[in-house]
Amino acid sequence: MQRRTDHERGPARQRRESEAPKLNSLLRKNKADGGPGKGQRTAKCAEFRTFGDRFERRGQRAAGDIEVTILLPRSARAKTAERLEPSFFPAARNRNMTEFLRTMPAAYAREFAPSEIAEHERVVARRGERLVHAEICVTSFGELVCVVAEDRPGLLVLVTDALLVHGLSIHSAKVYCRRRSNGQFEAVDFFQLRHAGGATGIAVGAAELGAFLQTLSELVAEDLIAVARQSTPPPSNSPTLRVYFDFEARGRDEAVLRVEAPDSEGLLNAITNALAVQEAHIRASEIRTEGGIAHDRFDLTSKDGQAFTALRLCDIQQAVYVALQKLVRRRA
Repeated sequence: MQRRTDHERGPARQRRESEAPKLNSLLRKNKADGGPGKGQRTAKCAEFRTFGDRFERRGQRAAGDIEVTILLPRSARAKTAERLEPSFFPAARNRNMTEFLRTMPAAYAREFAPSEIAEHERVVARRGERLVHAEICVTSFGELVCVVAEDRPGLLVLVTDALLVHGLSIHSAKVYCRRRSNGQFEAVDFFQLRHAGGATGIAVGAAELGAFLQTLSELVAEDLIAVARQSTPPPSNSPTLRVYFDFEARGRDEAVLRVEAPDSEGLLNAITNALAVQEAHIRASEIRTEGGIAHDRFDLTSKDGQAFTALRLCDIQQAVYVALQKLVRRRA
């Protein structure tokens, strides 16, 4: 392509020269109005582009319509952002929605559409302080049963048991956990159901959902009572029962088992039988009783003479403890 001569470039050069005073005036005004100062992000204050002959051929802009980009001061940018926030950030208009999404895992937001998320938020809010709440949600995957409850170990097992009572089973599940404002963890789970031996994606009626929710609530309540009983501290007059390995002996690669239990007939027999089942041989022992409590010590070795691994020591300790628990219960 032949390069243009100075004569051909003349009109474009003349236009640039004629627009230079306007550009300089804009730059001075921007600086006077508080342009970028110390500590602010630096950038070009203005951008002026000409297109030579192409600019003239398009004829889309007059000679005075120059393209100028001005960097606003920080205070002006903040005010501009406040004016633009309602239209450019619609999520900010719904603070409750934002709070719900903030407490949900990122995978949840990627899985569901905004309209579905809004429906789920209302379902979660309707749970209130109830143990369990469930509703049917229509999603792009079909109808899903949304179960909202306090997150706890074994919750999925209880859900499965409650479904089996009504001849239903889980075809697929999406399980999430969030932290509520009161600090408690809440499960928000979605289940696609099927009949125990039938098709998937079945429609669950209101009566069937209510029966399932009633069953699940009863199972969760029973589980709470059972856990509360297990966590109740034993009374002060309950018999002492401790089985452990001597920590200092472990540092010398020795297995010294110590047992503290109420002295009773068959105590030594229960300990030695449990050790025999675990193939732990007694190399030496010390048996004494104080105040009706047996304080026994057993120096153990393995069948092949090798040192016990940590896993083997746990098995031995558990076996002896279970055997003594059974003995104490029979004597109670």
